[in-house]
This record gives sequence, structure tokens and C-alpha cells, in this order.
Amino acid sequence: MSGQFIEIVNITSCELPIASQFKRISPRKESLKPQDYDEKFDSTTLAFDVFMSDDKVVLSGPPAYGLEDFFKQENFYLDGQPVYCAPQTQRLDRTQRNWLITETNAQQLKWIYADVEFNISINQHCHDLFRNKKVLFTLSKNNKFEWIGDWIKFYKTVHHIDAVLFYDNNSDNYTLEELKEYLIKENLGVDVILVPWNFKYGPQGGASTGLKNAPWDSDFCQYGMMEHAKERFLKYAMGVINVDIDELIIAPNGPSVFNELEQNPALHISGKWIESIPLDEKAPIRFNNFFYFDRKNYKSDHKWCINPQKIDYMAQWKVHTVKVKELKLSHNFYYLHYKGINYNWKIKRADFIRFDPEIHRLDESLYEIVSKVFPSINRPELKYNLTLREKLKKLF
Repeated sequence: MSGQFIEIVNITSCELPIASQFKRISPRKESLKPQDYDEKFDSTTLAFDVFMSDDKVVLSGPPAYGLEDFFKQENFYLDGQPVYCAPQTQRLDRTQRNWLITETNAQQLKWIYADVEFNISINQHCHDLFRNKKVLFTLSKNNKFEWIGDWIKFYKTVHHIDAVLFYDNNSDNYTLEELKEYLIKENLGVDVILVPWNFKYGPQGGASTGLKNAPWDSDFCQYGMMEHAKERFLKYAMGVINVDIDELIIAPNGPSVFNELEQNPALHISGKWIESIPLDEKAPIRFNNFFYFDRKNYKSDHKWCINPQKIDYMAQWKVHTVKVKELKLSHNFYYLHYKGINYNWKIKRADFIRFDPEIHRLDESLYEIVSKVFPSINRPELKYNLTLREKLKKLF
């Protein structure tokens, strides 16, 4: 890729008919299911996409959970011929690898089991689009165009990304074509691949369900996206940043996170919540309007940045970690998680709150860096009720 290349890359999924006798079995106990669990559970997707990747046909999807018989050798044909070896399958956390080893660049897949049949044109990998690139990637739904544009601009300016891999999960406020046209007009100077990822996100776990001890075991969509991104697109990238649209990685001294990645191929990056306290209540909801954190409750879960070429290829990429021995907590970088850049889709956190001098503090590093990237809003002169520790820190 060179210049600014912005394209939509489609996928070819294998999904059971709604009326099929076959369905994925839920892994969760009935007592731990919220009321909307069955509606949100993906019981029909066998493979998110079917594509070539080096010497194999990849048809990875959610865990089989009762659909294991679909993955027997006798069910698969490549270019009209029975496959010569059994499919390789590997159950991972909330996803499953399914590979057919082949000595040719297969073009067609026939997949038959009982009364279900798929005849699929096999997609090609896109490794060369991201080979040796510094890539920003995410899964998004209905985020505003200006938020997406600001997010890309920040990572281009501060971290010098070359490319963006953007998965869209069932957005209904706009089409991917409309987003593509917006990004072309913004002329952000990076290459962008947009991927429609129109699967059920999956039931949540944890406190958001309203149930005690509800496990995180059924949200297959994002974990499948991670595996797909690695195998079809990012296998040979030089560096990959995994963050959401509402997350910005910064460092007090302002270098690119890829500088540190040259020293260690897998970085764990701690997070810090930025409260929904606007500098100007009348200004647009953008990154340059929020800078305050709660000194008593600011920690957000980790995100990561890796060099896929220098870590174990078989390691699973997960939302908050990549389990490799090289993973090292960065002491130079942290990311800001903006409560205000959000549609309240999961937890009600985007509504404005009032500044409290007892607990709220301005993130000085964030203000300095973001003000250089976006038009600044005048920094407020607020009087804090400093703790003794904060007073001593200012003195020494």
C-alpha cells in the first residue's frame, strides 16, 4: 500500500439456516444467564470467513459446542476433491481454530454434513497489505465518524501508524461505504481496510449482567475477530496496536509506542479512565474536551501492542492480553479510556458529571499531547483540594 488506500474487504461466512435442526449449545448454566442471553447468543455461525493463509484454508469460528461432527474429514472437499487429511482444530478462549492443510492455492470449498451444504469461493489472505506495517486495529459499532477520524489522526501523529484495520460490528447508523467516503475526504494519510463483521456480539458476563458470578464465555464475536485479523491480515505486520475508538495511548515524554516495541516485542499497557467532565459543556464531544480523572478510581483494564513476527504465532490474541512469555508491562506508556466517547451501549458512563475538587484531577500529560494534535480548548484554572501526598509530590 502507498499513499492513502481505503477499501472494504468482504468476508464469506458459513452460517446454519435459522430453521436447521443443528444449533450450537450454550456453555453457560441456566441460572447464570441474563434474560436476553438466548437472543444474543450466536448458535448458528460455523465459520466467520473462509480464506487461504499460506499453506492452509482457514475456516475459524466460535467454539463448536455440540457442532463437532461438522468438522470431520469426510465433510470437506477442496476444488471438487476430498481433503487428504483431517481438519486441524484447536479450542481457544471463546473461539476455535479450524484449518485444512493444502498443497495448492484452493479456490472452492464444499462443506457437507447431513442436510447442510456450503459451496464457498475461498477468499485470499491480505498479508501483503500490512506486511512490515505499523497497524492500529479495532472492532467498532456506530461510533461517530468524527471520533473515528480523530482516533486515527491521533495515532498517526503521535505513534506514526502506517495503516488501520477496522472491523465494523453491525453498525446501523451508517454504512461502511459512507464511512469509507468520509475517511477519503478527511485525507488522514494512512491506509485503511474496513471489514464488515456482522455477527452477534454475544452475551456479556460479569457485573453488567446483573447476576453474580456470570462467566465471560459466550461473547464469541470479538475473540473470533482477533483470530481472523491475525490470520488473514496481520500475520506479518511489524507492529499492532489493539485499542478501542475511545482509547488513546500516551507517554509523558511523547515518543511512539513502536519505539519501545523495538526493545520488547509484546507490551502490556495499563489504562486510566478519563471522566465525562467537559472543559466546555457547549463544545462537541471530542477527545480535546475531556482531561480529568478520578484519583480514587481511575484504573482501566490493560491493552496491548505487539510485533506478530517476533512472538509465538500460536498464541491467542485476546481483548486485554496476548499470552506470550515476552509480554512486558510498559512503564513508559499508558492509555486513556474516555467515558465521554461512548453511546452508553454497555454501561451508562457517557453522561456529563460535575467536577469535584476533592477527587478529580487534570491529566497534565494528556492535556499537553492532545492539545498538540487537536485544536485546544483553554485549560481551566481550577483549585484542587490536594492531599498531603499530592502536596509533597509537587514539592519534591
